[in-house]
Amino acid sequence: MKMLVWLFKCPSFPLFILLLSQAIVSSVSFTSSVHLCPPYQNFALLQFKSMISLNNCTSENRCIKDLSGFNPRKIQSWKEGTDCCLWDGVSCDNVTGNVIDLHLGGCNLYGTIDSNISLFLLSHLQRLNLSDNYFCSSQIPSRISELVSLTHLDFSESDFSGSVPLEISHLSKLVSLDLSYNPFLSMETFAVKRMVQNMTKLRVLLLGMVRMYNVAPHSLVNLSSSLTSLNLYFCFLGFSHGGEFPPKFIGVVATGLAVKIPYSIGDLKNLEFLNVEGTGQLPNSIGNLGCLKQLYLQGFLTGCIPSSIGNLTQITQIDLEYSNLSGELPLSLGKLQNLEDLLLGENNFTGAIPNAFTNLTKLASVSLGYNNFNGKLPFSLFNLTQPLWVFFSSNQLTGPIPSDINCRPGLLSLDISHNLLKDAVPSWLFVLPLLNSLDLSYNQLDGHINDFQVNSSQLSDVDISNNKLHGPIPRSLFQLEHLTGLSLSPNNITGFFDLEMISKLKNLSSLDLSYNNLSINTSSSFNFTFPRFSSLRLSSYNISEFPIFIKDSTFVEQIDLSNNKIHGHVPEWITSRCLALTGLLFLSNNKLSGEISPSFCNSSLGILDLSNNHLNGRIPHCLGNFSYSTSVLDLRMNNFYGGIPEFENCQALTTLGLNGNQLEGVLPPSLLNCKELEILDVGNNKITGEFPRWLGSLPNLKVLVLRSNKFHGPILNPKTKLPFPMLRIMDASHNEFIGPLPAFYFEHFKPMMTVGQNGSQLEYVQ
Repeated sequence: MKMLVWLFKCPSFPLFILLLSQAIVSSVSFTSSVHLCPPYQNFALLQFKSMISLNNCTSENRCIKDLSGFNPRKIQSWKEGTDCCLWDGVSCDNVTGNVIDLHLGGCNLYGTIDSNISLFLLSHLQRLNLSDNYFCSSQIPSRISELVSLTHLDFSESDFSGSVPLEISHLSKLVSLDLSYNPFLSMETFAVKRMVQNMTKLRVLLLGMVRMYNVAPHSLVNLSSSLTSLNLYFCFLGFSHGGEFPPKFIGVVATGLAVKIPYSIGDLKNLEFLNVEGTGQLPNSIGNLGCLKQLYLQGFLTGCIPSSIGNLTQITQIDLEYSNLSGELPLSLGKLQNLEDLLLGENNFTGAIPNAFTNLTKLASVSLGYNNFNGKLPFSLFNLTQPLWVFFSSNQLTGPIPSDINCRPGLLSLDISHNLLKDAVPSWLFVLPLLNSLDLSYNQLDGHINDFQVNSSQLSDVDISNNKLHGPIPRSLFQLEHLTGLSLSPNNITGFFDLEMISKLKNLSSLDLSYNNLSINTSSSFNFTFPRFSSLRLSSYNISEFPIFIKDSTFVEQIDLSNNKIHGHVPEWITSRCLALTGLLFLSNNKLSGEISPSFCNSSLGILDLSNNHLNGRIPHCLGNFSYSTSVLDLRMNNFYGGIPEFENCQALTTLGLNGNQLEGVLPPSLLNCKELEILDVGNNKITGEFPRWLGSLPNLKVLVLRSNKFHGPILNPKTKLPFPMLRIMDASHNEFIGPLPAFYFEHFKPMMTVGQNGSQLEYVQ
């Protein structure tokens, strides 16, 4: 009551009442102005939801993926009796309530689209996105023309097929059209002409991988010069009838067509995105595209990158990989201050890499690998402080890695492998705060790796293999707590390597120290393990026992302990607990003894090399059938006896080595199941039987060694017309064969007949 009296006495009370009344009126007015989705549009969307289902796909439809278990997203929220303007993927006009935007890209929609689809009732629709779905080779219905208000249409990567209907050209308001990555979709000349004529507002045209075999290039003559994005990648434009590209337009073709990129490319001055597969030289007029932000070129280009590329001051991405370009890189690349990605790998560039990176402060990745660059590494690259990925592998770069730098580079990854770099490995590489991967392999680096101060290094992968390093391994290398992979083989590293040094590297999964001059202790007294270990290579270390620290690893893919002095049996845990699918096990040149455990057959080895040991007993029958992925089985130079096992499951087997044992019996005919077999070596055994002419039907056999066995009888003519079609070496000496040598074999050993580079033919004695 006192508060009410106070309000009446308050001089501003009338103003308070006025404002309150206006607020109430405004609230009522706002509520009445909000329009719900019109009922017929609500119904149209619900009908679309019901029609899109897996049941609409027949066995003849080319659905892209196995859709079992997929649930359509977004449209699950569409419920009858609710306002469609509140549904996921649906946007409405704030005043009329009409549906104007339908965004269902990447929603796992599946089914067929036909002329009865209810979406065509949404006549006010301005944006329609059905990209990245699975419409089972549906054709784009001609009723698409009823969506006359469309400004943006995206049907990309949705498994549409057939011809793009002529009626799509009626969508004269389109600003953006994306039909790309529907490889079974095609366009005809008349549809392209009409589209170009009517769609005068187009700024984005993306037709990559749409078949345009029959489209004459001049059909594009009136395409708007206001385009900002253009993609005609792999369209095979003009493939059937050829023709010249219009003077004002860019040539876009598929690989292998001799159509040049015209000089008039520079006329498209509003272009922001360009994806081209073409031929010829990259014209100097490329520098006129001042608005260009992304440039992707591939094909059989010739010549060099013009210096005018330095005029593309807005560009952020340049991808010219796999383009056959040559020559030296222009210094003008250093002017592209907005450049983020420079990808020039897999070309024929020569000369020195320009030392022009100083102003490229936004550069995030640079790939110049697999070219013919020479000279020194560009010093300015190592002064960039932003996060940067660098790939310079497989060139002819020389000189040292810079030892003195002015700042801490922001390198994330540095791969300068397979070059001719010399001198020492600078310590600063190991202390960069952002560097995750370092690959210096296959160079001529020498000297010591000096110790360094470990602070906040993120290094996880270090590969300095195949160099000329010497001296001890710095202990600080094993203080990199994030290290997952370390490869230092082969080098000339010396000293004593104590496995205790790696005990703190809990994330270590790959270690390769093979072929050095290190002494190593694998004592079983160590009590640390590496459950994540996947690869261990300690070849040529004079190791006398299996390293116990990998015993608890559950996913070892590679073990190389060859050329050591390991004795005794192969422990059960090597095969029963460690070796994973397509694993590699190299235990050759040791002093292993005993029989092969059947537990080997429980693994899925890709390569098993137990050669040059003292193993004995029978070869387990399961070894001939234990893995469909086994490519190499090498049991040479042991003391195995008994018969050779049958080979029923040998689809991937390329090498079978059984030489130097005491094997008996005949060659199993099941070897014919090994269609990929290239090397069969059963020499120096006690194998009997006639000459195995049936091996001549193996299509890939290149080396056949039968020497020093008990084969007997005549060497009969083959049963096939072209026996041993790939054979290069055959050794059947020191057996009990009789009779004449059949000339037929020698006349058809074609791979043996070419000698040297001049291709002269051998003459065999008849």
